[in-house]
Amino acid sequence: MRRIWLASARDYMVREAKTAYESYNIARVCEVVDQFVDRLSNVWLRASRERFPGDRAAVHLLNSAIMAACQVAAPVLPFVTEHVWQKMDFAGSVHWQGFPAFGEPDESLLAAMDRTQAVLLVARRLREEAGVKVRQPLRSVTVPVAYDLAGFEDYLLAELNVKTLKRASVEDVSLDTTIDPLLEAEGFARDFVRVVQGMRKEAGLDVGDRIVLTVDEAGEPELSRRLAGFWDEIQMKVRAEKVEKGKVEGTVK
Repeated sequence: MRRIWLASARDYMVREAKTAYESYNIARVCEVVDQFVDRLSNVWLRASRERFPGDRAAVHLLNSAIMAACQVAAPVLPFVTEHVWQKMDFAGSVHWQGFPAFGEPDESLLAAMDRTQAVLLVARRLREEAGVKVRQPLRSVTVPVAYDLAGFEDYLLAELNVKTLKRASVEDVSLDTTIDPLLEAEGFARDFVRVVQGMRKEAGLDVGDRIVLTVDEAGEPELSRRLAGFWDEIQMKVRAEKVEKGKVEGTVK
């Protein structure tokens, strides 16, 4: 669904920019390009980043989106777009390209994502006000029945780190910030993953590099108990070939 949404966002940008160019409305061109770049980076790319290792379709879609943005913005940002074009190692020059073709965007889908983003904004503020960190899973978020999210429900839950979406005849979004023992344990596992990912980064590992994860039970006797039931998920997220228990002697690439 998000890929269809991004294609519609691209088509909308190209269509609106073409109309704006024809009426010499450069401010409108800049507005729609800025809107598309925000949608690409802060919505689609943020939600899809874990899929990129080995996902050729995602890489292709990202490249085509960047190409379209460069082609549309080239007349008003000639040097910036050429710099991006060359950095992306696209063929030739952006200034040798024609204006991109486009289809009819699904504006109802774009509007549904805008509503989803509005819910995200409110729910994140509620989480912050409750003093609950982002990596701590929560049980549910309640959204007004009138809010048509058009298939973006799973995206909403993943971005909010919430288990269940509830619907109610209310006017405002609400977030259940009660943390039971199971949720607390899952939150601890997420923090553990973050620590390991930080160690990978410090070791200079690439995203696709595999590791052997060694857990020092002598130094952290409670670790295995608190992470029981989460080892498979941890191993997958940190790209570990295996998890060992014993004395930690260093980082293995």
